[in-house]
Amino acid sequence: MWHSALLGAVILVVADYAAMRVLAPFQIPVGLATGAVGGVYMLWLLRKVR
Repeated sequence: MWHSALLGAVILVVADYAAMRVLAPFQIPVGLATGAVGGVYMLWLLRKVR
């Protein structure tokens, strides 16, 4: 169970860092970055099941 908490924290830290650095002078909201990655992952899982 603690693996999930640790992985979630790592994903948020990486998403925050990427949101700050992808478009250097601008900062993307972290929720937008994690939502985009999560949406793509969810679509991949849905296609994998079928």
